[in-house]
Amino acid sequence: MLINTTICITKTNSKMKTMKAQFGIMALLIITAIGVNAQDQTVTQGSTKHYHVTNHTALGYTYLWSLAAPAAGNTIETPTDAATNILWGTPGTYTITLTETNSLGSCPTPNIFTVLVLGAAHLKFTSATSNSCADLAQVIPLTFTDASGVALTVDSYPLAINYTVNGTPRNLTLNFGDALVIPLTDVDRADQVAFANYTIPVVITSATSNGGEVILDAPSTHTNTVYDIPELNPIVAD
Repeated sequence: MLINTTICITKTNSKMKTMKAQFGIMALLIITAIGVNAQDQTVTQGSTKHYHVTNHTALGYTYLWSLAAPAAGNTIETPTDAATNILWGTPGTYTITLTETNSLGSCPTPNIFTVLVLGAAHLKFTSATSNSCADLAQVIPLTFTDASGVALTVDSYPLAINYTVNGTPRNLTLNFGDALVIPLTDVDRADQVAFANYTIPVVITSATSNGGEVILDAPSTHTNTVYDIPELNPIVAD
């Protein structure tokens, strides 16, 4: 018996054409070519990222997000929507697959996206103490690395740091290429006591790396000692 059969062919540009044909057997033939999105992404462990495609739910289309290699700590918030957030909790390389299916439940169209999840970054002061003269500007160097001590690159930025100076909350955002330092401003140093040395405690309270987790290593507290500048009096000849 001759029947009408729909053949759905998914082209590489994700557009579908439908053709009508007649066959002597009752069958539905689906030919699918998987479209690969060449835009990969690098994220940091602990970050949440947003992913989406054009929403065709009004046409009856359905969506299913999945990870080809699921791992504990990676969570897809809304796996059946056209848009979702994914919490990346475990380092590794993962392939996101989004399958879009038409209103008849036919012609599923997969789309894939590869994500590299970096391990949590590590941040600390390069040293626990420093000193300077009261009339000189002072910056406190930082060390920003991965777990093995290798300096981090552009994919781990921006680095957002929350810290305190003399107990006063401050924040600082560093981009890739910026000096890895916390500056002590004139305001921080304005409490100088005449004819006396004094200290400025600086404490890192939290930080994020490209929106992801940052582990604070020791020392996360730094003490800057400011040395008094002797008053220069005119030389007097007797």
